[in-house]
Amino acid sequence: DLAKRFCVSLSWTKKILAAYSLSGKMERPTGAKRGRKSKVTPEIDGFLQAVVATQADLTLAELKERLFQEKKLEISIGWLWSNVKRLGLRFKKTLHASEQDSERVQKMRAEFRASINRESGAMGAAQPGNVCRTAHRAVGAL
Repeated sequence: DLAKRFCVSLSWTKKILAAYSLSGKMERPTGAKRGRKSKVTPEIDGFLQAVVATQADLTLAELKERLFQEKKLEISIGWLWSNVKRLGLRFKKTLHASEQDSERVQKMRAEFRASINRESGAMGAAQPGNVCRTAHRAVGAL
């Protein structure tokens, strides 16, 4: 009768009635977490955060090795990457390295561009008719 009245299956009704007779509550108890218990503890999370904060240029393989040496935790690179990402940690490498903006690097770039301009000026402008001659001058006599 209850199953028809509430438009639910008979088996679901039996489960609810069994839960009510055991606990006195109509709600079914929450299920346990499924799957393997994670090896990651808050202590491991803290360790990862501290290591990446102090040495942001570590590779995942080096971080994996440190975890094994210091915490005796053996994990895969994929697992490690997932947890580093979950924690929101970032490594040193970015799309634009800050070293590119340094005065030293700017000076080296200017010198490199100047040397390229000198070489291209010495070879003459490459035109369709003299590509072979230009390449010959750059390489030297064969």
